[in-house]
Amino acid sequence: MQGRKILAKLQAYKVQKTEEELKKKYGTEKIIKLNANENPYGTSAKVLQSMKEIKDISKYPDGYCMQLREALAKKYNISKECFLFGDASNEIIQMITKAYLEQGEEVITSIPGFSLYESATIMQEGKLVGVPLKDDKLDLEGILNKISDKTRIIFITNPHNPTGTIITKEEQEEFIKKVPKEVLVVIDEAYYEFVCNKQFPNSIELLNQYSNLCILRTFSKAYGLAGLRVGYGIASPECIRILEKVKNPYNISVIAQKAAVQALKDSFMEETVEKNKKIVKAVSLELEKLGMEYCKTEANFIFINMEMEGKEILEAFLKEGIMVRVGYPNYETWARVSIGTEDQMKEFIKVLKKIRKVM
Repeated sequence: MQGRKILAKLQAYKVQKTEEELKKKYGTEKIIKLNANENPYGTSAKVLQSMKEIKDISKYPDGYCMQLREALAKKYNISKECFLFGDASNEIIQMITKAYLEQGEEVITSIPGFSLYESATIMQEGKLVGVPLKDDKLDLEGILNKISDKTRIIFITNPHNPTGTIITKEEQEEFIKKVPKEVLVVIDEAYYEFVCNKQFPNSIELLNQYSNLCILRTFSKAYGLAGLRVGYGIASPECIRILEKVKNPYNISVIAQKAAVQALKDSFMEETVEKNKKIVKAVSLELEKLGMEYCKTEANFIFINMEMEGKEILEAFLKEGIMVRVGYPNYETWARVSIGTEDQMKEFIKVLKKIRKVM
């Protein structure tokens, strides 16, 4: 039995081999994961304790995520009707294309960018329009020039993945002003907690002005809850009501809701961000000493020109027990490297120097 014809345009998401499989294949004692932008410090002890306190999981979870909804409404000082929750941001991206995209309509995003924007578009039989980066940043003018009467959604990632660069408050506001009201602007802020630049926009402030704005955030990165898959969208109540029509019922587990609420209460996230800031500075300095091209990052990863092809990069680092991410259109010799602990990044720099010596 065959699946839908549209699936011929898609490939399954490729998950790398497990750490145990890689250790066995490459004969290394350990694997340092610098490929998935996970929190290298794990998860808050208070969050883990809150999960242990759950006594009963025999009933369905709160489908409205009321405690989490109220906690976020208080944090951002906006109505609790402005939130939508998903199985990470991935599910919300799929909700957006299901709710807003008709067959043949267009979605605009940057290239390179998050691969799910494309797959979610294809599944709704839409067309993805890619706009290359300009000086390693989002080309907002280029995106505006691609808007047509078929454009329905624009996906913006800020900070951008994989470069870690940002668009400023002024740039974002000028951009949204020029987007037609019937086009939904989705700003994916998965890494916003890590941003230190004071010119980074507070997108929530724009919600009252623009009903065609939707912001995506997640607990996977700075909060260290990637294994629980909790993401949320912030938009006008009208937009949220539309998206809820395509939301799966009870999509956030009891455990995930409890953990996310607790994560908002303690200082673990702020401590992670401070450590990340310090280590980014140290790694950037080492790259400059080596004379390597890289993007100045505002996230928990750094994008580096390794001056060799993607497969060579992967193999060279895996032989030394380090996982990095490659395979970005227009950046074939670049690798995205997650910012690990201080010791992990010292090992990364050590291996990087070794690889460069044999190039």
